[in-house]
Amino acid sequence: MRIAVVGGTGTLGRRVVDKLRLQKHEVRVLSRTSPKYRVDLTTGEGLDFALEGCDTVIDASNNATSKAADTLVDGSRRLLAAEKNAGVSHHICVSIVGCERVPMLLPC
Repeated sequence: MRIAVVGGTGTLGRRVVDKLRLQKHEVRVLSRTSPKYRVDLTTGEGLDFALEGCDTVIDASNNATSKAADTLVDGSRRLLAAEKNAGVSHHICVSIVGCERVPMLLPC
């Protein structure tokens, strides 16, 4: 399966990419700094090329900057529209936003 990971160079995205590659999926790493599949969710630049031929998109484009709404809301709209144009059949969104608020019990 050909899977595009948006935000694939970030804290969460890198781990998602590693797991997918261990499972022998063909993975495209999409980000503003990706050498092959450079995309910008704030403008939509690069999305058409990057999503061409992909079956699934995993959106790990978490953004905690002052432009978070541009990426997380408007960027998601651009991403979903580009996925539709490319014939992508599955969209998965993963996020670490707010994870610091989840109580965790660590084994002693």
